[in-house]
Amino acid sequence: MLKRLASIFAIAFILNAVWELVQMPLYSVSVSGWDCWILCLKASVWDAVIITCVYYFIDTPNKRHRYMVSACILLLVAVIIEQRALIEGRWAYSHLMPTVLGIGLSPLFQLPLLAIATFRIHDKIATL
Repeated sequence: MLKRLASIFAIAFILNAVWELVQMPLYSVSVSGWDCWILCLKASVWDAVIITCVYYFIDTPNKRHRYMVSACILLLVAVIIEQRALIEGRWAYSHLMPTVLGIGLSPLFQLPLLAIATFRIHDKIATL
């Protein structure tokens, strides 16, 4: 189980790191260069931890069930994270970020989509 969780974490980290870096223009941030990379990598670690925890707790042999339940849970988690961060002023969106009810679409879909991608990649690797 530990090897499986380490694999999930690694895949989730890589996918989230790429996503975080690509979506940076959608945020109003005053950091650049290495500070931007560090900020994105820290966020990616937390995203990977969240996805790994959901995988651990939704451990079922039915892959479709895992994908759907995980996506729903992670959508809710994304809403909570974004709402808190916006209220606390930890970040703000640039004019480029599409929003729904004040929440950015990119971060809203990040956790659910990348979790499903992570699980699918892991499942493919595990069958090799």
